[in-house]
Amino acid sequence: MTCPSEAFFRRATLAWCLFVVLLIAAAVATFDRSAVKTDFRSLLPAEAETVQTNDLFTAVADNNARHLFVTVGADTAENALQAAELTEKSLTESGLTVTHADSESLRQTVQSLAPYRNSFLTDSDRQFIETADNAQLLRRALKHLYRPISSVFLPWQDDPLGLFANRFQELFTNPHFSVRGRFLTVGSPSDPSHFAVVLNVTAAETLRLSGTPITDAVREARHQAQSTFSLTVIEAAGPLLLSEAAASAAQKEASFIGTFSALGVVLLVLFFYRAVTPAVSMVVTLGLSFLTAVSAVFLVFGEIHLLTLVFGATLLGIAADYVFHFLTELFQQPSAYAARRSLLKSLSVSLLTTLAGYSVMLIVPMPILRQMALFCIAGLSSAFCFVILLGPTVAKPRPLPSATDRWGTFLGQALPFSQAKALAVTTLFICAAIPGWFQLKTGDELRLLNNIPTAVLAEQQSVSEKISPTSPGQFFVIRAQTTDEVLHRLSTLRPQLDRLVKKGLLTGYRTGEGPLLPLIRQATDRQLVEAVNLKVRRLVEQKLGSRVEMPSATVSRPLTLSDWLTSRVGEFYRPFWLSDIETVVFLSGVKPESLKALQSVASRQPDIHFIDTTGTIRLSLSHWRSLTIKVLGASFFLMTAFLWCNYHRQAFFMALPTAAALLCTVGILGWLSVPVSLFTVLPMILLLGLGADYAVLLYTKPGEKTALLSVFLAALSTLLSFGLLAFSSAPALCHFGLSLSIGLFLVWFYTMLLRPVGSLGVCHD
Repeated sequence: MTCPSEAFFRRATLAWCLFVVLLIAAAVATFDRSAVKTDFRSLLPAEAETVQTNDLFTAVADNNARHLFVTVGADTAENALQAAELTEKSLTESGLTVTHADSESLRQTVQSLAPYRNSFLTDSDRQFIETADNAQLLRRALKHLYRPISSVFLPWQDDPLGLFANRFQELFTNPHFSVRGRFLTVGSPSDPSHFAVVLNVTAAETLRLSGTPITDAVREARHQAQSTFSLTVIEAAGPLLLSEAAASAAQKEASFIGTFSALGVVLLVLFFYRAVTPAVSMVVTLGLSFLTAVSAVFLVFGEIHLLTLVFGATLLGIAADYVFHFLTELFQQPSAYAARRSLLKSLSVSLLTTLAGYSVMLIVPMPILRQMALFCIAGLSSAFCFVILLGPTVAKPRPLPSATDRWGTFLGQALPFSQAKALAVTTLFICAAIPGWFQLKTGDELRLLNNIPTAVLAEQQSVSEKISPTSPGQFFVIRAQTTDEVLHRLSTLRPQLDRLVKKGLLTGYRTGEGPLLPLIRQATDRQLVEAVNLKVRRLVEQKLGSRVEMPSATVSRPLTLSDWLTSRVGEFYRPFWLSDIETVVFLSGVKPESLKALQSVASRQPDIHFIDTTGTIRLSLSHWRSLTIKVLGASFFLMTAFLWCNYHRQAFFMALPTAAALLCTVGILGWLSVPVSLFTVLPMILLLGLGADYAVLLYTKPGEKTALLSVFLAALSTLLSFGLLAFSSAPALCHFGLSLSIGLFLVWFYTMLLRPVGSLGVCHD
């Protein structure tokens, strides 16, 4: 490879500096705080097969995004109610809205729906009207007439048979809930351990956009209530709380990994190079690389996920490799420019192989992986350019410190095996790893990207169990041309879901139509009710011998979706409606064995879609895991071919360390019970690039202390960064870091074990 002229490097340096400045300036000028994403929905696969599923899931999630439930429990029911009062006050003062479903709300709903009272009948009441004789009608009318006034929703003359009252009792009578005063409660007052007040809380969009943490509002409400009632238990659940918890965890991890990675790398520089200038160069290189990477991701995607920043913090370890290689080369070159010329080919090969590994992540249709890939590609390219273009202008050759020289000597004397013994040791280690292969299990779950603390998830689960839990990942979506068609489809779906409940395949389901019925059905009901009411009044007049007053309100139009959702109680049902032609049926108690039956229900009916987000994503991740394994095999072949073209017969020994490391890493993951997933396979591709990097450096400079030291420091800095990633709360990142850390150590070990000695092309005797 012919080295370009110094004039070329000067022009390239100027162009690169201008590009970086413009890139960062453009990102800063257009950056918006809301561009930093924390919502796990942005992690969903974006391939064509899952687009509809993801869109529907996102629509449902958006509909519920501003809602959360707060449960208040105490040692007694009365204390729970009083604590709920304090909690409500505190939440309201924080800018949140608490909606009640109490008796007053029901009365207001009754009043708002009274003009449409004849438009919705229960199935049993419809059958009664159609089959009852005059005596039965009279008996029911008189019974309803003489009920206590408090139990009647409307005046008798408006609803002589109690049809309206029956409908509401059917709709709002839930053995799971009860109304006590102003609050909706769950459980029995006689059993404080299971009794709780349920608060339906809504966060205004302005509050969310202001950056005011909802978590802080809940925490303050909990503090105020518990300071008065020490045994109060307040729990909250909702997408906003999950999002804030994930953001907080990601911010802490990014800060932790970034800080300790940078600190570790700087300490390595100071320890081995015994000078401040190299440490400053390292900090500047890593800082510029990180800023360039963030800017590139933001400008290309228009956003950046916090998990990308967590993963991107590991960039520091790999980016430091180029600085270590350059600084080490300075020990044996007459000038910095000579060091550049000496390193240009090997560093270029190193960069290309590493970028090739990250490029594989670009083809996976997951926004988070594409962001991570672009982050690392931009950051590593920036680090390479900084070292190659600016390094010679700021660095000067210096003698090898005595302590560093001793480290180089130690590394040169390490693992003094002959070629035959090195191959035997490698084979022995591979055989020892084979049993681990049979312990491997697959794990293709989106929850692997979940970085929410366990305590927060436990609280969410506790609230869900109290308020009739539904499955967030499985639900039905009914979509038609009109609201009437949606309601008709819903009426056909209900009996089938009832049968599944009876079979134990579901524990229940929730719909949002309330008293709504198709317009034709409402018109039929109005005719039936108006005719029977007129008949009943005549019968009662004959029986009592007095005139019955006419209805207080005129029924003139049907009940519409808008009428229902704008009512006081109807507000609780808004999350069920994505639009006036789309509604959601939430399921509870979905089991793996239930999925086939649920899919069968949807397949038999038009306009009804069963959304199994979890299953769809699992299949997608499984597909890409399998494909990535194939890409891994092809990449290894291409890497070996590349090495053969450049280094001929030495290619076998240059590729063998990486192959051995991959085989042993897989076995170790099996022994550690780490599931095989996309997030454990992708690191294997990166190991190919790193393995080629180390092999090229050691084979082009066999036996040289500086080469051994350079590879050692590069491996150590990378291991430090990805080793910290192994402590991430997100299982996917943890598995990624663990796989790469184990593999990286083994790549370095086998490269040292199988390295040549003497001149290029001479292996162990």
